Amino acid sequence: EQGILVSRVVPTGPADSAGIKPSDIILSINDEIISPQNLDQKMNDIGAETIVTIEVIQDGLPKRIQLKLATNAPR
Repeated sequence: EQGILVSRVVPTGPADSAGIKPSDIILSINDEIISPQNLDQKMNDIGAETIVTIEVIQDGLPKRIQLKLATNAPR
């Protein structure tokens, strides 16, 4: 299956500030499908401090969110 379930969001971090919530499902980053198997590689390819567009399912509805990646984002 595609997508990654968000289990936690760091308070006041980039995801929290952008409106990403626990239980959201991340489907893609910059229009590239994301899975648990390719997340680390994708994040390394993008790099810190980059603005990305994330497609999520939030409260059962698709949503596109822009955010700036943190320097040392916990995973």
